[in-house]
Amino acid sequence: FRAEDVGDFVRVVRAVLGDPGRYREAYERPGLLESWTWEAQARVLDGVYSRLLPAGRGAGGDDTTPGAEPPALRVGA
Repeated sequence: FRAEDVGDFVRVVRAVLGDPGRYREAYERPGLLESWTWEAQARVLDGVYSRLLPAGRGAGGDDTTPGAEPPALRVGA
């Protein structure tokens, strides 16, 4: 359904309630829901955020290089 379109939402709900077996079948395929678990999504998001971080930066925001100087933000320099 289209977001913020109540009429379209009602149309889709009626379609699902009118033929629930059709919509349940989609979820009965083996392995389909495995990619929708919190664990699976966490792996995906971890990969996305890891690629966005600069090299050598850990997930906690700390530089993982021993003895490295902490990051600094220069304002007005």
